Amino acid sequence: MEEINLDHVQETSDDVNLAVKITDAYKAYNSAAVVLNGFNMNVQKGTIYGLLGPSGCGKTTLLSCIIGRGRLDSGHIQLSVKKKKEIGYMPQDLALYDEFNILETFHYFGSLYEMSYKDIIDKGEKLISLMEMPPSKTQFGSMSGGQQRRFSLCTALLHDPSLLILDEPTVGLDPIISASIWEYLQDLTNRGKTIIITTHYIEEARLANTIGLMRKGVLLSEAPPLEIMASCNADTLENAFLILSQKQTSVNEDTIEQPRRKSILQPATTSLKKSSLFSPIRFKAQLLKHWYWSVRNWTIILFVCLLPLLTIMIYNLTIGQAPKPLNVGIVNYENPSHCVYNSFDICDGKIPLSCKFMKEMEKHDLTLTKYNEENLARQDAKHGVTWGFVTFEKNFTDMIGLKFDNPSIMSSHEIEDSAIKASLDMSNYVVKTIIQGKLHQSYKSLTKAFVNCNKTTVTTTLDPVPITLMTPVFGVLYDINMSHYGAAAIISILELYMTFLFTALSISMEKNSGLIERSLSSGHYYYYKYIKHIRFSF
Repeated sequence: MEEINLDHVQETSDDVNLAVKITDAYKAYNSAAVVLNGFNMNVQKGTIYGLLGPSGCGKTTLLSCIIGRGRLDSGHIQLSVKKKKEIGYMPQDLALYDEFNILETFHYFGSLYEMSYKDIIDKGEKLISLMEMPPSKTQFGSMSGGQQRRFSLCTALLHDPSLLILDEPTVGLDPIISASIWEYLQDLTNRGKTIIITTHYIEEARLANTIGLMRKGVLLSEAPPLEIMASCNADTLENAFLILSQKQTSVNEDTIEQPRRKSILQPATTSLKKSSLFSPIRFKAQLLKHWYWSVRNWTIILFVCLLPLLTIMIYNLTIGQAPKPLNVGIVNYENPSHCVYNSFDICDGKIPLSCKFMKEMEKHDLTLTKYNEENLARQDAKHGVTWGFVTFEKNFTDMIGLKFDNPSIMSSHEIEDSAIKASLDMSNYVVKTIIQGKLHQSYKSLTKAFVNCNKTTVTTTLDPVPITLMTPVFGVLYDINMSHYGAAAIISILELYMTFLFTALSISMEKNSGLIERSLSSGHYYYYKYIKHIRFSF
């Protein structure tokens, strides 16, 4: 149900003295969960209004609607204040940052309420002294439970609100601390402040000027404590509450009220104005909060910053660089002695071309391992000792010479014997391509030197390079695996994902602890946080 702002609602003479007036409020999450059912409440200015009721009766939902965070399905909420920053809200949960110290917390919430830095410091020092808080540099997470409760109240009082809403501020506190808080609240009403306080401690509520007894979404009674006890002929508030609850149960048994249909609900209205869409001071508060959090959690920030560097370093060491060493097996049937020569003069006709080619391979950073048989070479390649092997036939030099002199008269068998036969590991496309390229470079270097040494006899050049790819050790011939080439894209996606994950976890942590809700109750908007995270994370 859309909530409508009515600035033109006419106030009666009685309404002028009311800080909060709620009329016929209805709120339901579904037909079986009616939270507020025709709820009416009147809070006089300059008083403490104690809202009593068991857990789950709708107290927190009601307060959420008053401060503008929740919406009624129907009904009207009339406030004496017009802006959210005139309201001070202390949720039942502490909803403060454990990592921040007192001064930093004041600075953040004071900026949300558009206070100047001087006003934040001056008011903060007064509250620290009044509430007997530890030094301003004390972190919130290191305080005792009582100190944290009092500091949460200080945060709600920092901007000097006209309407103060406290959701069970004394729960779990020492009685002495609770008494001191009530004493301070009574002093605030003497200065014209209006306070709504929820509690399930019935006897404690006797300190309030007016009490509203709430049960099952309905206000059973609204009057000063003594009047309620007198009207019920009870000696304690607890007995009065019991009597009123029994009457409500009896009435409900006789007359069962059906939940209202959405078609007959009237639009909900409120007199609370919306905050401005953008405030530089509030946006600065978000940046300031992020800075404080980053300083306190520098290990997380360091991890997020170093992870991309570490990823890029590993990528460059493993994939970005050419793999070394490139071990290649050699099976040389032309010269089984493994080419043991004192010198490798490229023009020395006594040295077989297969040995000269092996020398060129070493010059191109290929590490050679000699084998006498192809079976042994293939076995080592399968065990990962080498990336494959190259085979030279017995008459390799003669056949190469014939190819240069008169290739047209060569038989198919002679052409096959003149080829450099390479059996490589095709499962690694990058390594296979590098080795194949180095074999081509080695052959071209050898061919160029051979032509220079035999200018008078060589009549032709070889094209294409006579390197034949044989049955692969692993993989399939000419099958290309491009998985490694996706590594850069994966890294980019990973870094973007880490940034989104960091942002999502940060927002989730704030939401689960109530930090976002407390910030939004000041008139803050969600998109301030989104802009802040974009500014810092991206």
